Amino acid sequence: MRKALALDRSVASVLGVKAELGLPSGGLRVSDLTGADTALIEQIAAFLPACFERYRYLQAPGEARAEVLRLLEAPRMSLVVLDEEEAAVGWCGGIPEYDGCVWELHLMAVRPDVQRRGVGQTLLAHFEARVRQQGGLTVTLTTDDVDGATSAFGIDPYPEIWRQIRDLRATDGHPVAFYQRCGYVVHGLIPDANGWGRPGILMAKRIA
Repeated sequence: MRKALALDRSVASVLGVKAELGLPSGGLRVSDLTGADTALIEQIAAFLPACFERYRYLQAPGEARAEVLRLLEAPRMSLVVLDEEEAAVGWCGGIPEYDGCVWELHLMAVRPDVQRRGVGQTLLAHFEARVRQQGGLTVTLTTDDVDGATSAFGIDPYPEIWRQIRDLRATDGHPVAFYQRCGYVVHGLIPDANGWGRPGILMAKRIA
């Protein structure tokens, strides 16, 4: 039997919305993903390319599966969201940094047909709870703007990059907007990370 993750109060409050998710009755369950979960690994690898198509990331054959396997290596963390039929509908992987005081949310994805139904919020809350349980203080992440979905796209941010960080705005469809709703703040830019005027956006949240 798969071991479900224990909840803290912050996670329990998020799961209070599961009746509104539009998913089958019974809601969602978040579990550790392990190397023994071969069927789930294949399911995740199957939906990752669609999730990252706009970034042209994880598109080559086998690339998505290799990334999932890479994030199973200790001491990294890999969590999967399961529906009532035990199918994978979401996944994330985290990497500890700075002796575990900080964790990078390296990847998070929700199967396209269940996006915008609270799955990502549920998964993120569980990830933060697990980081807290392991003594982590802050979660960081990087998300890119490759198609003009934020105010940082298509500009030369130098020399006052801090102004672009302070004033950054995103459309509702860009991940920055989702993470801001979840309490994350923009703390940096990587200018030209994806080519001229296509930055990487650094975000963080203190979770303890």
